[in-house]
Amino acid sequence: MTIRFQARTLQGVKYLPGGSRQCFGEKHNRPDANGGYNYYIGGARSPSGSKDQGQAAFYPAPKESTAIPPSDKNLVVTTTRKVTGEAQPYNREVCGFLSRWTDYRTFTVPSSRSLRPGRYLLSPYHPPRFTLVERDGKAISPESVGATLQGTLPTVTVLE
Repeated sequence: MTIRFQARTLQGVKYLPGGSRQCFGEKHNRPDANGGYNYYIGGARSPSGSKDQGQAAFYPAPKESTAIPPSDKNLVVTTTRKVTGEAQPYNREVCGFLSRWTDYRTFTVPSSRSLRPGRYLLSPYHPPRFTLVERDGKAISPESVGATLQGTLPTVTVLE
């Protein structure tokens, strides 16, 4: 499985009336400016805590296409993981970090005893949604800051 990750995470920004903002840079010390965001997609990083391991989650595919992330019963398998091309430069034009990398996950599809034959959505995250968003170290709702996940989950067919 290949995941191409891109994110824009604001840092050093003061929100002004009317929806505009003022940027003070990556290393500001202003109490009225945002110190930064943290976010997390899915549950634990890996079952062992190793950055060389990841996961792949199989969700039963819905009969009709939907934009709602799956939450049905699933099977999660451990993967080997290799991340390449990681870059997270600060960009003053957007007043934040522009993160990107490619994440390769390798695994063996479980036997039919564990994963019944059928169609599944395959996700590198379990669950495939924001599970934590923080601003300046305080938990906030993803919706309150316009945090969105974009992309699609591939459908795989497991045969007997």
